[in-house]
Amino acid sequence: MGNTAYNGLQWFITVIVARSSGLNNAGVLAIAMSFSLIFRTISYFGIRDFQVSDENNKYSFADYTGLRIITCILSLAACMIFAALSRYAPNVLTAIFWYMIFRISEGFSDLFHGAIQKKDRLDISGVCLTLKAVITTIAFALVFLLCIH
Repeated sequence: MGNTAYNGLQWFITVIVARSSGLNNAGVLAIAMSFSLIFRTISYFGIRDFQVSDENNKYSFADYTGLRIITCILSLAACMIFAALSRYAPNVLTAIFWYMIFRISEGFSDLFHGAIQKKDRLDISGVCLTLKAVITTIAFALVFLLCIH
């Protein structure tokens, strides 16, 4: 249910942009979303799979966090280098950068979902994901609407 709410509200963000500022800005958002999705894979690096399956707690939460910081820095750098080499306009590069920052924040929340999953409490994870979806959608809408007016 949390994933459904989260993905549905991500879709709603594109509707907000398309309806309130036109298809050009919706296209910029679509580029930023799809471009950052490629590099999100680097930031995730399958860390949650290892975290959840670490039954003997060989590695601490701090270890997983440190690795996530490294993979997020690498993914942001790779994303921006590739975006610059693609010769996008400055406004598109800015959108890609900020959406990649958002993707990185997803990576860090994934660590907490992994810790919750390890304790067999996916119900809490679902509630957290739903709340995150609502909060990020409201925050995005407010910032976006303030910026275009």
